[in-house]
Amino acid sequence: MTKKYLQDNGIDPKSLKILTAPDNQQETPLLRGDTDIAIIHPLASGRASANTKDFRLLFSDWDIDGGVSGMCPYSVNGKFLRENPEAVTELIGIFNKAAKWNSENPEEARKLLAKRFGFKLEETEMFEFFPDQVIPEKSIDYWFERLIAEGKLKPGQVKPEQLYTNAYNPTLKK
Repeated sequence: MTKKYLQDNGIDPKSLKILTAPDNQQETPLLRGDTDIAIIHPLASGRASANTKDFRLLFSDWDIDGGVSGMCPYSVNGKFLRENPEAVTELIGIFNKAAKWNSENPEEARKLLAKRFGFKLEETEMFEFFPDQVIPEKSIDYWFERLIAEGKLKPGQVKPEQLYTNAYNPTLKK
């Protein structure tokens, strides 16, 4: 998303040095002046947004694509999946229940996460979850288009259905 934002605003991403840091440490390089921009995800994005003295929100994924890029993908090793399909289905079912509870109890979820990670409640930004954790095809298509635009994939090199599936989602098996 950052590369797309930069390109859309006339900045060549190759002209920048890209660093990675764990989510809970992304504010530190900005505060020290070691970097000029950071991609800060929930929960920490709420804390950074609340700190208007030191930080300014440039954009969110939503500003770029209206939310289509967000997903809920989980990855498993192919061998593990082949040998343990029931365990994968059970795990996705657990994620579904947790996401549903989070969506139905957003304030309680915020309180729990704020406490767990030591954030002030008003600085705790939540993740959004797709209903039943179903990966939307339009989101997969979006990322394939981005990978092609970035030159990471050639058109037709890989089909989306080769890399993702909703087949193990118990919600869809009913």
